[in-house]
Amino acid sequence: MLYNTIEVGYEEKDEKTQEKLRGIKALKRSYFDDWYTKDNASGMTYEDKIKLFKATVLKNEMANSKWKPVYFELPFEFVWNDRCIIHGFIDRVDIKDGEFRVIDYKTSKKVFEDAKVKTSQQFGIYACAILNQFGKLPTEYQYDFILLNQTQKAMSKGWEKRFIKKMEKALDAIDKSNKTKLFNPKPTPLCHWCNYCPTNPNAKQYKDECEYYSLWTPTEKKFSNR
Repeated sequence: MLYNTIEVGYEEKDEKTQEKLRGIKALKRSYFDDWYTKDNASGMTYEDKIKLFKATVLKNEMANSKWKPVYFELPFEFVWNDRCIIHGFIDRVDIKDGEFRVIDYKTSKKVFEDAKVKTSQQFGIYACAILNQFGKLPTEYQYDFILLNQTQKAMSKGWEKRFIKKMEKALDAIDKSNKTKLFNPKPTPLCHWCNYCPTNPNAKQYKDECEYYSLWTPTEKKFSNR
């Protein structure tokens, strides 16, 4: 059933797009050129990555008996320092001897730089969610790059204090923007896949509505903004 879902998709609709979750066969047809193009980081095509996922990653996941996967897409909601409500979902939570491990799945082309994962804001939020729901912090935090068959540990010693400073700084910036009514856009290459961006060839209903976007495209990698 799992392999069939990977190949043909799933009838359940995406909450945002209200479209059926497509499988590999449909994705190949829609993005044929991209599917068979090697990326500049791993040197693999999506076809190579899916073969690796089926042949190795799934087997390794099922063979791991140390940690027991207990929750998938775990919903959470909590209040941060009486300033805002934070809610979302955690990809996976494992338990071993009463301890928690949080896993976040990534489909990136390469693992992150170590310096960037020492105080992951994403995992910091997940840690608060686990603490709020189960009364204790996780002991391990791990990124799982499922298309590369690689994992990466995150959150170095002392991350708690650094994370709090990062959160407060972000919220202070939001408060300042609310007071001044100045909201500075921060376009990135991800704009290319946004439904509001003119450079997205697959954008339909809302295309051209964004005034601030990156000019970056897969063929013209310009790190400049409109």
